[in-house]
Amino acid sequence: MIDLERRHIIREQWARFWNGEAVDTAVIHPYLLASWERSRALGVPRHIERLPVASSGELINRIHESRRMLGVAVPYMKKIISFMNDPESIIMITNGQGIVLELFGSPEMLARDTAPKLGSRLREEDIGTNGVGTALIEDRTLDIWAGEHYLEALHYWYASADTIHDKEGKILGCLCLICRWDLVNAHSLGLVGAVAGAIERQLHIEDALAEKTVAMQKQQAIVGSIAEGIVVIDGDEKIREINPSARRMLGLGPEDHAGRSIYTVIPDGINFFKIMADGANIHDREAVLSLRDRRKLHCAVSAALIQSEGAVGGMVITLKEAKSLHQLAGKIAGSRAYLSFTDIIGTSQALQEAVKLARTAAKSRSNVLLLGESGTGKELFAQSIHNFSDRAPHSFVAVNCGALPRDLVESELFGYEGGAFTGSKKEGRPGKFELADEGTIFLDEIGDMPLEAQVNLLRVLQSSEVVRVGGTYPKKIDVRVIAATNHDLKKAVEQKAFRDDLYYRLNVLAITIPPLRERVDDIEALALHFAKRSAHAMNKPTPAVTPEAMRLLKSYPWPGNIRELENVLERAVNIMERPEITPVELPDHLRAAGTERSPLPEGPSLKAREYETILRMLEETGGNLRAASARLGIARGTLYNKVVKYRIDLEKFRSNG
Repeated sequence: MIDLERRHIIREQWARFWNGEAVDTAVIHPYLLASWERSRALGVPRHIERLPVASSGELINRIHESRRMLGVAVPYMKKIISFMNDPESIIMITNGQGIVLELFGSPEMLARDTAPKLGSRLREEDIGTNGVGTALIEDRTLDIWAGEHYLEALHYWYASADTIHDKEGKILGCLCLICRWDLVNAHSLGLVGAVAGAIERQLHIEDALAEKTVAMQKQQAIVGSIAEGIVVIDGDEKIREINPSARRMLGLGPEDHAGRSIYTVIPDGINFFKIMADGANIHDREAVLSLRDRRKLHCAVSAALIQSEGAVGGMVITLKEAKSLHQLAGKIAGSRAYLSFTDIIGTSQALQEAVKLARTAAKSRSNVLLLGESGTGKELFAQSIHNFSDRAPHSFVAVNCGALPRDLVESELFGYEGGAFTGSKKEGRPGKFELADEGTIFLDEIGDMPLEAQVNLLRVLQSSEVVRVGGTYPKKIDVRVIAATNHDLKKAVEQKAFRDDLYYRLNVLAITIPPLRERVDDIEALALHFAKRSAHAMNKPTPAVTPEAMRLLKSYPWPGNIRELENVLERAVNIMERPEITPVELPDHLRAAGTERSPLPEGPSLKAREYETILRMLEETGGNLRAASARLGIARGTLYNKVVKYRIDLEKFRSNG
């Protein structure tokens, strides 16, 4: 039945309000009258043609902010509109600021001028008393019928609304059902309140599940990331907690050890009582613990005291296996400098001059450039300089620039931020320069570095700062640079293959390491040294080198330098049947070089023998540079440079093969 009389009475009270006359609170509820008064005080006009609407950009942002609430609410809203089966109803949901985020209804109803649209602003300060705006202020379920609306344009509507809250009670939004004033359903208000409550409860359940999931994930991540053994003991040295890593390290089974004395699992090796009596924490103290199964555990022990009201009530013991510590140190340092000047064998004048200059360079902070053919021992010099400098306690990081993939040079040297490129670790990774901070970085085969990476390397050398790939902020570093190359960098600069500014930045202290053919007097000492070391590694007696074998070693040009000599002696020790190296144990090409001669190019005899050796090896391998360089013990690039230098026609050997 259409309640025209009630509508007329409410309309009269609305007119009295606008005429400044007293309003009957028996007809208009006090909360509605208070809302009218608020709206008038806010300056809301009594007549508007259309509802105000948020901009499309703001609407998109508000929808994004409320996506969780919408994800829960929209299915309920669709069920309500389907259940009512009323062509003149609209169900909508707003955010906490009264902006309509989603709505459903018949096209005819949604097309009306005063019908809400996506983005409509429905706060009281926008359109006065209405279902959404007043519900948001009153924070409760309510309905507003016909003339109870502040705006005359809204007297066509009936609205029932209820607020939706998060678990802390903050209003997230408002659910509102509207229809024509004369088509009111007696169950509308209860339905809206029930559905708003259901949406709110489901959001709370999802929040609780999300929190529990996050908490469980954090706990699992923490437990999974602790490789160290953790043992908690009380003031009586009894075990209270022990983690899986500690059980494994101490050889314990899954049984509960709570309440047992710590000395039942660690009988000897560290006095926990004394630590508590001293009242001072310990950190990474090296210890050898005697375990109950008679094993010895080499580890670093840390102990953090648990204090309550000034008294020691126990402690947390952390055990780190020595093996893990060494692996971590190697991972951080990237390389260890274990060689020094005492490992450089030889008394030739050329070598001693290089060593003298290297010792001087060790005491300087300037960059060093090591020049020499492949296999002459450039890394031996680099490690010696590091270990003779004040940086010896810190990292020595060796990088073979020629072995780095071209597209990974910069990320390897300077590191990268998480997600900087496809396949990168999400947490990012420090580069070699960061790992070498306070120490030395050895850039071997610097001549093979791509030009684009040379630009960033120059910037690092000039500023002492690195910026990771994909990063924004520079990080200050203190790194000593030692570079090495077997190329003629000066010629590379002339050919625009190497930056001149980088060359001059690196070429502060240049040290030329002589090739083995220029230090023949050192060959005997080196040969005996390598023979002894190889024999020791193979558990064989140290061999002698016969005079004839030594003559062959000294007459050979050694294009692979010391590395080739070492390989030859290792081979000889492997195949020798007596503790003596004779010409029989030497490679064929080395023996042949000492007994045969071919037409040679003009030049010193040592260079001629080098040329002869390369020809013989190319002939044996059918002109295969890879195979020939492997047998010579030199890099393929080095062999190729020598082929170009001596103008050797490779096709002649390949066609013969």
